[in-house]
Amino acid sequence: MNKPPDDTQPSAPEKPQYREVSEEELKCILTDHQIWLETNGEKGTRANLVDADLQEANLNKASLQWADLSDANLQRADLSGANLQRANLVAANLQKANLVAAVLQEADLSDANLRGADLQGANLVAANLQKANLKFADLRRANLYDADLQRASLNDVDLQGANLRGANLQGADLGDANLQGADLGDAKLQGANLVGANLQEADLSFANLQEADLSFAKLQGANLSGAELQGANLSFANLQEADLSRAKQLTQKQLDQACGDEETKLPEGLTIATCREEQKGSTDG
Repeated sequence: MNKPPDDTQPSAPEKPQYREVSEEELKCILTDHQIWLETNGEKGTRANLVDADLQEANLNKASLQWADLSDANLQRADLSGANLQRANLVAANLQKANLVAAVLQEADLSDANLRGADLQGANLVAANLQKANLKFADLRRANLYDADLQRASLNDVDLQGANLRGANLQGADLGDANLQGADLGDAKLQGANLVGANLQEADLSFANLQEADLSFAKLQGANLSGAELQGANLSFANLQEADLSRAKQLTQKQLDQACGDEETKLPEGLTIATCREEQKGSTDG
C-alpha cells in the first residue's frame, strides 16, 4: 500500500534564542573582566557573553579585550570607543551598532552581521571579517590594514578614506561601494565584485585584481600602477586620469571596453578611447 504524500510544510528556522542579561549582571561581568585583564587572568573572570541579549546596551568605552561575545545580540548597542581587541564576535548581531572609534584589532567577526553599523574611524587591523555582512555600513577612515574580508558582503558600504592596504578581499562583494580615496595598495581582490564601485583617487598600486569585476566602476584618478589585472572586467569603467603605467597582464581587449582621457597613463603600446560625456559620470563623492 502506497503512503499518502507528505504535505507537511518544512518548519521555519528558529529565531536565535538570546540569554537575558540584566544591567546589574552586566556591570558585574564587566567589573570581573576588568580585574581579569589587570591581573593577567590571575583574578577575576573573562567575560562570557555568548548568546547574550545586549540590544541597545550602553558599552561606550568598555574594556572588552578577549571577551567572548559570539552569537550575542548587540543590535543598536553603543560600543563607541570600546576596546574589543581580540574579542570573539563570531556570528554576533551588530546591526546598526555604534562602533565609532572602537578598537577591534585582531577581533574575530567572521559571519557577524554588521549591516548598517557605524564603524567610522574604527581600528580593524588584522581583524577576521570572513563572510561578514557589512552592507550599508559606514567605515569612513576605518583602519582595515591586513584585515581578512574574504567573501564578505560590502554592498553599498562607505569606505571613503579607509585603509585597506594588504587586506584580503578575495571573492568579496563590493558592488556600488564607495571607496573614494581608499588605500587598497597590495590588497588581494581576486574575483571580487566591484561593479559600479566608486574608486576615484583610490590607491590600488600592486593590488591583485585577477578576475575582478570592475565594470561600470569609477576609477578617475586611481593609482593602478603595478596592479595585477589578468582577466579583470573593465567594461564601461571610467579610467580618466588613472595611472595604469605599470599594470600587469593588462590587454588592449580589456581597455577597448573602458574609457579614459589624455591623462590616463598606460603601459607602452596600449591605447584607450576618450570617455563620452554620458560615460564620465559624477566626480562627486
